[in-house]
Amino acid sequence: MNRPAVVFLLDALIDQENSELGMAEIVIGEKSSIVGKTLKQIGITEKTEIVVLIIKKQGRNNIVFKPCNDEILNAGDNIVILGKEVCLNQFREMADEA
Repeated sequence: MNRPAVVFLLDALIDQENSELGMAEIVIGEKSSIVGKTLKQIGITEKTEIVVLIIKKQGRNNIVFKPCNDEILNAGDNIVILGKEVCLNQFREMADEA
Protein backbone atom coordinates (compact mmCIF):
# COMPACT_ATOMS: atom_id res chain seq x y z
CA MET A 1 0.00 0.00 0.00
CA ASN A 2 1.41 3.38 -1.02
CA ARG A 3 1.44 6.08 1.71
CA PRO A 4 3.15 9.14 0.19
CA ALA A 5 2.39 11.43 3.15
CA VAL A 6 3.99 8.98 5.59
CA VAL A 7 7.03 8.59 3.36
CA PHE A 8 7.30 12.40 3.05
CA LEU A 9 7.17 12.82 6.84
CA LEU A 10 9.80 10.15 7.47
CA ASP A 11 12.06 11.62 4.80
CA ALA A 12 11.69 15.07 6.34
CA LEU A 13 12.57 13.77 9.79
CA ILE A 14 15.61 11.88 8.52
CA ASP A 15 16.93 14.74 6.36
CA GLN A 16 17.33 17.29 9.17
CA GLU A 17 19.55 19.61 7.12
CA ASN A 18 16.83 20.30 4.57
CA SER A 19 13.80 20.21 6.84
CA GLU A 20 12.27 22.52 9.40
CA LEU A 21 10.53 19.54 10.99
CA GLY A 22 11.84 17.77 14.01
CA MET A 23 10.83 15.41 16.76
CA ALA A 24 11.76 15.68 20.43
CA GLU A 25 11.23 13.90 23.72
CA ILE A 26 10.84 16.42 26.51
CA VAL A 27 10.55 15.84 30.26
CA ILE A 28 8.23 18.18 32.16
CA GLY A 29 10.21 19.86 34.94
CA GLU A 30 9.00 19.92 38.54
CA LYS A 31 8.83 23.71 38.63
CA SER A 32 7.33 24.15 35.17
CA SER A 33 4.33 26.45 34.91
CA ILE A 34 2.50 23.81 32.87
CA VAL A 35 2.47 21.16 35.64
CA GLY A 36 -1.11 20.29 36.61
CA LYS A 37 -2.56 21.88 33.48
CA THR A 38 -4.24 20.24 30.51
CA LEU A 39 -2.95 20.46 26.95
CA LYS A 40 -5.91 22.73 26.22
CA GLN A 41 -5.15 25.04 29.16
CA ILE A 42 -1.59 25.60 28.01
CA GLY A 43 -2.73 26.16 24.42
CA ILE A 44 -0.28 23.65 23.07
CA THR A 45 -1.33 23.91 19.43
CA GLU A 46 -2.13 27.61 19.47
CA LYS A 47 1.07 28.77 21.18
CA THR A 48 3.58 26.28 19.81
CA GLU A 49 2.08 24.76 16.64
CA ILE A 50 3.31 21.30 17.60
CA VAL A 51 1.69 17.90 17.59
CA VAL A 52 1.83 15.83 20.76
CA LEU A 53 2.33 12.22 19.68
CA ILE A 54 2.87 10.40 22.99
CA ILE A 55 2.89 11.13 26.70
CA LYS A 56 4.60 8.62 28.97
CA LYS A 57 3.22 9.28 32.41
CA GLN A 58 5.73 9.52 35.26
CA GLY A 59 6.04 6.49 37.54
CA ARG A 60 3.68 4.28 35.58
CA ASN A 61 3.85 2.01 32.60
CA ASN A 62 1.20 4.18 31.04
CA ILE A 63 1.72 5.57 27.55
CA VAL A 64 -0.94 7.82 26.07
CA PHE A 65 -0.88 7.85 22.27
CA LYS A 66 -2.25 10.97 20.58
CA PRO A 67 -3.49 12.46 23.84
CA CYS A 68 -6.67 14.51 23.90
CA ASN A 69 -6.80 18.14 25.03
CA ASP A 70 -7.98 17.24 28.53
CA GLU A 71 -4.81 15.25 29.32
CA ILE A 72 -3.17 16.68 32.45
CA LEU A 73 0.60 17.18 32.43
CA ASN A 74 2.59 16.20 35.50
CA ALA A 75 6.20 16.74 36.52
CA GLY A 76 8.36 13.95 35.12
CA ASP A 77 6.02 13.14 32.22
CA ASN A 78 7.89 12.43 28.98
CA ILE A 79 6.27 14.02 25.96
CA VAL A 80 7.14 13.15 22.36
CA ILE A 81 6.33 16.05 20.05
CA LEU A 82 6.58 16.84 16.35
CA GLY A 83 6.94 20.28 14.81
CA LYS A 84 9.24 22.96 13.50
CA GLU A 85 12.50 23.26 15.43
CA VAL A 86 11.62 26.75 16.61
CA CYS A 87 8.35 25.43 18.04
CA LEU A 88 10.08 22.48 19.70
CA ASN A 89 12.42 24.92 21.42
CA GLN A 90 9.48 27.06 22.48
CA PHE A 91 7.86 24.04 24.13
CA ARG A 92 11.17 23.10 25.80
CA GLU A 93 11.12 26.49 27.48
CA MET A 94 7.49 26.02 28.58
CA ALA A 95 8.30 22.56 29.96
CA ASP A 96 11.41 23.79 31.74
CA GLU A 97 12.97 20.36 31.32
CA ALA A 98 13.99 18.49 34.46
